[in-house]
Amino acid sequence: MGWSDRTMWGGEFVPVAELLKGGTHRIEAWGNSREGWFPYLVTPHDGIGCQIGPYFGRDLGDTLRDLKQAAARAYGIEPRAVKLGRNWW
Repeated sequence: MGWSDRTMWGGEFVPVAELLKGGTHRIEAWGNSREGWFPYLVTPHDGIGCQIGPYFGRDLGDTLRDLKQAAARAYGIEPRAVKLGRNWW
């Protein structure tokens, strides 16, 4: 899976970068260092998210920093804007 450039919001497809810049959404890395992380587009008011990018895991040689930097390149945001979100186990 590559990075999603658009997502459904308010009944229409909207660029992810637009939602991030508008402040209605943020990117979180869901997972942990043992099992890996997935980037999720999250609505801060309710915490609902959808996966928008590929798996990053130590088994592939990836770090959380790699995910943050990749998200920053994909959406024109600062790497520090990507927060560690849920650990699903």
